[in-house]
Amino acid sequence: MANVAPLPFEPQASGHRAENLLLADSGLVVEGIVETDTISQDAIDYVFKPHPSDSERLAGQNTHTAPWYRRATPWFLFPVIIFSACLFASTAAPRNEILINLACAYHRPEYYVIPVMPSEGPTNTTLSAFSTIMTNMPSPDRRCSSDPVILSAVAKLVTVQSLVLGILTCLTAGWWGQMSDRHGRKLILSISVVGLMLNEANIIFVSRNQGRVPGGYWFLVVTSAIDGCLGGLATAGAAAHAYIADCVEPQARSRVFSLYLGALFIGIALGPSFGSLLIQQTGDILTPFYVAVTIHILTSPFYLFVLPESLSVEARATLTRKQHEVQEEHTEAVRQAKASGLWHTRQRFLALFGFLSPLAIFLPKKVEGSNRRDWNLTLVIVAYGIIYSQMSLINYKTLYTIAIFGWRSEELGYFLSVVGITRALHMVVILPLVTRLLKPCNPAVSLPVQLNESEPLLDRSDSAPEDDQTAATAAAAPIASPHAVARLDLKIARVSLLIDLACYTVIVASGGPAMFIAGSLAISLGGGFGPAISSLAMHLFGGQESGKLFAAMAVVSTIGSSLAGPAIFGPIWITTVGTFPKAIFVVAAAGVVVAFVAMLLIRLPDETIRMDLQNGWSESVDEL
Repeated sequence: MANVAPLPFEPQASGHRAENLLLADSGLVVEGIVETDTISQDAIDYVFKPHPSDSERLAGQNTHTAPWYRRATPWFLFPVIIFSACLFASTAAPRNEILINLACAYHRPEYYVIPVMPSEGPTNTTLSAFSTIMTNMPSPDRRCSSDPVILSAVAKLVTVQSLVLGILTCLTAGWWGQMSDRHGRKLILSISVVGLMLNEANIIFVSRNQGRVPGGYWFLVVTSAIDGCLGGLATAGAAAHAYIADCVEPQARSRVFSLYLGALFIGIALGPSFGSLLIQQTGDILTPFYVAVTIHILTSPFYLFVLPESLSVEARATLTRKQHEVQEEHTEAVRQAKASGLWHTRQRFLALFGFLSPLAIFLPKKVEGSNRRDWNLTLVIVAYGIIYSQMSLINYKTLYTIAIFGWRSEELGYFLSVVGITRALHMVVILPLVTRLLKPCNPAVSLPVQLNESEPLLDRSDSAPEDDQTAATAAAAPIASPHAVARLDLKIARVSLLIDLACYTVIVASGGPAMFIAGSLAISLGGGFGPAISSLAMHLFGGQESGKLFAAMAVVSTIGSSLAGPAIFGPIWITTVGTFPKAIFVVAAAGVVVAFVAMLLIRLPDETIRMDLQNGWSESVDEL
């Protein structure tokens, strides 16, 4: 007989029967009559009435008593995500053109009609003159855009920025994620915006004062370092994912994560066109940066003072207590290490690899009652890291279009907008529709019943006919199990990777802009990997520390997008830009193959686990 937790009431003698009851927390529909002689109506309500879900227990403000504007919901987050992504994307195309301008003024000043003093390199006078006129120039000389020296210099700068940002984000993302569990999600969201704002502001500063700032255009690395210390985009994404996980039921998370990414890509779709229009109207390539800085300054207070907190005070206290317990275990381990003489070795190891400590949750877990280990979550994070390493490909992809097709900021902006619109339509319309149509459901489960009770559990004479009809409808409604939802997430992730592989093949085989654009648009249909893998990871991880999980995933995404990606694609682009510039896409396709193999190796638990859960509930009811 299964153990039953103590009930928050005193049992009372009664003889009742229940019909068509819904076990909401277990996800099981119970049809029939359950005999009970030693339990009160309060006990029946406790077992059979819907309990607060994990999401409701976490989101303290998300109660019926609080006004709507104080209830945490993803719908408060989505409009801000769209707007912020739009501003961020509006600076993407002009950013590359500005970097080419800056590098060209330093390495190829003869391309500009600026008097150059005889010297080994450009003088401060030359750079100051360039700083004065650069924003009034419609675009750099075409020789700048196609010069391998300039393109290599820009690639080196982008790679160094990404590496600095990535290393510092890896060192801090886990800490910021734990802070979100202890102090709430909106504080971390507010802080993360500051780094974005400083990056955009520094572009303006360096462009206006290149001849007067130390290091010239390399001064841009300074704000990349500051952004990394504040956690970067990875921390912002982790906090947003944790916010959604706090508010949404498990079976709906994949769909809501898809909507979140859809909102993100709506902004990314609108941003480049918005930036191109701003440049056309003002004639200043820095206008999108001025607008972005202004809005970022307003967004940070919105997160801090307007957005409802998704994590209740009680949940934060619980998570803080758990972290203190982990810290105590760590302190004890340190004490034992000192006693055994391993202290210095441990300290050297932590100094080198301490930033990877959040990734310990992805290590293979030993399966109870067996000698084997569960590698599922490990394989998930391997595929996740590989795919997110390809996020850095966008920088080199835009350089590819500038170098091969001769595109300018306006053309590149419209191209990025079309790609973003395609991805947004997939994330907001197609993927949620597919998820809803393929959503698995459990059949109703009937428990053994007895019909010899003389006194009904529920006084049916007091119930309205429509109440009976509603109860019958609820009882007959199938409910999706977490296991079945996880299987669907796994299938979506695998299909998305196959789409990515096919599209990279088209891009490599392309002979002109038409096939390149077609492949780039079609690759947007593989965007379902992100929300599916996030939902699958949450299912495999279990527990309520979603901030801890998504912070660890943020570390992985940062290692991929800001460290591994630039370290792989940057040197390849620098080496092959003059011979075979498509090499970056070949390497990306190979990465997709490895990620797909990792997803094929994932084996979710058998369906018998869900049946064991059902049997456990049946035994609990029998014991009552």
